[in-house]
Amino acid sequence: MEVIAKLKAFRFALRSIKGVTKMITRHAGRTSLCFVWLASACVFAQNSFITSAAPAATAPVWSARIGYSLVSGASEHSQRLTANGIAGGGNVDFSSHWGATLDSSYSHSSDVSGTHRDGSVLSLLSGPVFYPNRGGRRRVFIHALAGVTRVDAAVPVNGTYVLSGWLVRFSEAVGGGLEQPVSGRFALRIGADYLRAKFLNSADGVSPQNDLRVTAGLVFQLRGPRAQ
Repeated sequence: MEVIAKLKAFRFALRSIKGVTKMITRHAGRTSLCFVWLASACVFAQNSFITSAAPAATAPVWSARIGYSLVSGASEHSQRLTANGIAGGGNVDFSSHWGATLDSSYSHSSDVSGTHRDGSVLSLLSGPVFYPNRGGRRRVFIHALAGVTRVDAAVPVNGTYVLSGWLVRFSEAVGGGLEQPVSGRFALRIGADYLRAKFLNSADGVSPQNDLRVTAGLVFQLRGPRAQ
């Protein structure tokens, strides 16, 4: 009985295979035509996409810079303080007129206000950048920055007593400058800012400090279309 059941199942399988084969053979022409039509449609759609693609969005331009920094400001006793150091940062330009910047500088001064003590100004700022005119290769920039500044200073109090210490407070800067491409992805940059920070005064309090900061250095374009 088991042998007969297996034979019947085998015959049924053969008949099923033959039926499927006949159906494939009968509709082979239509299937081929459908395949050819789909392939042609895909190729046509691909060609249409290539020939009529929408214009690509402008990619952000990334750049980094490093250079020299000079900070000059009036002390509590109306003495002009000058500090020299290094400046660095980076830019990302989203369009031909707008971008954002990260700005940092460290300037050092010795013998602050005749106290024989060292002083320094360390700033970390960021903010928007505006390019009013990008005609030609040279470009002018204007920025408004905000962040924190660490002022390490010393002030004479009474006689030979000197009060020294550092202070970290919110600060802001407004300024601008000029960038001049020199070769490939490199450019020269010079800028000037009005930097408003805070320092420790002789009464062991906090006073505002108005500084002029001048920077000059080299800019390297990290990513984006190369400047022409």
